[in-house]
Formats: sequence, structure tokens, C-alpha cells
Amino acid sequence: MSDRGGKNPLRKKAEKILSKGTEPRQKISSLDSEKLIHELQVHQIELEMQNDELRLAQEEIEKSRRKYVNLYDFAPVGYFTLDKEAVIIEANLTGAGLLGVERTWLYKTPFSAFIMPECLSLFGKFWRNIFENPGRKSRELRLKRKAGDPLWVGLESMAVEAPNGNLIGIRVALMDITEQKRSEEALRESEKRLQDLSSQLLNIQELERKAIAIELHDRLLSDLAGLNLSLGGKISTLEETGHPLGPDLRKLLKIIQRMMQETRGMMNRLRPSILDELGVIPAIQGLCREFEELHPHIGVECKIEAKEDEIPDSIKVAIFRVAQQAMANSAQHGNGTSAKIFLRKSLDRIEFIVEDNGQGFNLENIKMGVGLQSMRERVQISGGEFQLESKKGQGTTIRATWSCSKQKSPISGAKIVVV
Repeated sequence: MSDRGGKNPLRKKAEKILSKGTEPRQKISSLDSEKLIHELQVHQIELEMQNDELRLAQEEIEKSRRKYVNLYDFAPVGYFTLDKEAVIIEANLTGAGLLGVERTWLYKTPFSAFIMPECLSLFGKFWRNIFENPGRKSRELRLKRKAGDPLWVGLESMAVEAPNGNLIGIRVALMDITEQKRSEEALRESEKRLQDLSSQLLNIQELERKAIAIELHDRLLSDLAGLNLSLGGKISTLEETGHPLGPDLRKLLKIIQRMMQETRGMMNRLRPSILDELGVIPAIQGLCREFEELHPHIGVECKIEAKEDEIPDSIKVAIFRVAQQAMANSAQHGNGTSAKIFLRKSLDRIEFIVEDNGQGFNLENIKMGVGLQSMRERVQISGGEFQLESKKGQGTTIRATWSCSKQKSPISGAKIVVV
């Protein structure tokens, strides 16, 4: 820049330095002047080129800065940098917006100030884990805002290392997952309502089964028993007198007796009275005896390692129905020669197992039928876990387990295990 106004401090400083020279300066020849002017012109052009490069570099820096602002400050997630004491030392605009405060207010504010009280212990464990096991860590937390309702966030963190390898802080990314949590809660409520409805339907079904069994006993079986007794006496009288209707009526009597037997079987399948009168263990033992009578080619082993009073009333019907359906499936589809039932109590768990040595099936290629679905639903609704294990040619195992302290917990899910 020229010094036409005489106010350029750099020029004044240069002139002052020049005036302090002690040696007389040699006169410059015209040839030297031309060279000097040429050098100065070249130098001027170089300076202009350097100035252009500096200007372009400044523009690139400005572009990078704007890009950084867009990527950092206006990112769809909140970014925070915390020191070793979990104090905020940097935050983007999105993060400040999530917390409902001005960004300048966040500086040197403990991050814990925004955590709901019920999540503070979780954050403490999470924070210690980051320093003990460096690496990316995830956590869901509920945060409070300066204004507005609390929000759920998914928190992703990574430790920040100094050049010497020491951890000096944490970088944190926050994503608002409040809507996701609301959807999950709505889904849980829906599942709970469905569970309650299924439980009510099963209870109604059991009541109807019991009512029908009582009706069969009090009406049909009672009438058949009266008819059997009356007709039996008359047949005996006719046979004594040699009446020709005696043999024909004897055949009719056998039909009535068979009807009585079938009615008793229907009653037991609907709701065995022994289940209500004596309990689930005698009911299962009776089921095994009946199964052996109906299927003499299948050997049945019934092993009970529990006492009646050790089994909660809330799962007794479920255990019996699983046994009933599993044995029926084994007889209809298993084509095996043996079936085993185990009922055991260990620590705080009840375990019920039905297994056979039948043909089995490949779980990956089969769709659950009504029987299997019914067993699974009964176990789940009563608060247990249902497992189906099978492999083609190696039989089938049905396993149901309940925690004695959690009989009415939400649906825990069914596991399908291939062994």
C-alpha cells in the first residue's frame, strides 16, 4: 500500500530503519535500476498471485466452516463433548434444542442436571463403563427439559483420548426416541390387553367345559345309568323265563354301557373331576393310565418329582391341558413306541416335560398347528416359557417352565429350539 497520506506505519518504520544505515549507499546504475525494477515487478506479480491463493484459501476455509456448521450445529442428532467429570464443554444447536435451553447456558453445566432421577444410577454405571472399557457404548435414558415434557433419548458415546493415550473426555450423540418409546409402550399395552382377553377366553372356555361335563354327568350319564340298571333287571327276568327278546336286549344293554363309557371319557377330556377334587398330579397320573388303555402299543412313563401343594393353583390347569394335548399329538402324529412325562420342582421353578421317541419333524419346515399354538398360549398366559424341541427321526420334546414367584407376569415369549 502507498503512503500518500503519510500515515502508513509500516512505511514509516521501514524508512526509519533505512535512515539508520551508516555505510554510504552506492549509486545505482541504469542497468542495475532496470534489473531492480524487473525484480520488483516480478516480486509484485508473485505477491499478487500469493494474495489470490490466500483469498481462494480463505474462501475454502469459509466453505468448510459453513459445511462444519451445517454438519455439526444443524445435524439431526445432538452432539455433546463432556469432560472427565461429565460436565458439558461443547454442544451443537440440535443438542441445546433437545434440552430446551440456550447453547451458551450449557457450557460447564453437569450433564446429570438433565437426567431424570430414576435414570441417574443407570447413567452412573454407563459413565464408569466408558472409562473402564473404552469403546463405543449405547444407553437409553430419560432426560428432563427446561420447558416441556421429558424425552427419551438414545445415547451413543465414545471416549476422547489425549495424544498420550489418556482419556480426557467423552463425545456423546443424542437421538430423540420419544415417539419410538411411546409406540413400544402402546404395543406393550396392546399385548397386555390381548393377554388379558386371551386369559379371559381361556377361563370362560374352562368354565364352559366344566359346565358341559357337569351336564353330561348329571343328565346324560345319570339317565344312561338309570336305563342301564332298569334294563339290566328286566333282561335278567326275560332271560330267566327264556323269552326270545332277552339276547337282543342284552346287545342293546351293551350299547348303553358303551355309551356310558364314552360319556365318561368325554367328561374327562372336557374337565376331569379329579383335577378339581384331588389336584393336577392325580389328574396327570389318571391321564397316563387312560392313555395306556387307549394306546397299548405306546409305553408311558410318568415321573412326578413335586408335591401337590408346591404347584401354584394358577398353573395347574395349564399343566394338565399341555399334558392332554401333547399326549394326543404323540398318539396321532408321533408314531413312536414310548412317551414320558416329567413334572418336577427345583428351587423356585416348576418344569413340565412331555417327550416321545416318534418320527419328529423339522421345525424350520413346519407351521404350528392349533394344538401346539394352544399349548404355547396357555403356558405364556399363565406366565411361563414354552419350548418345542424336535428333529426328524429323533422324537419331540415339549417343555414348559414357570417361575413360582412370577405366575402372572407379562408374556415372556415362546422359544423354538432345534436340537
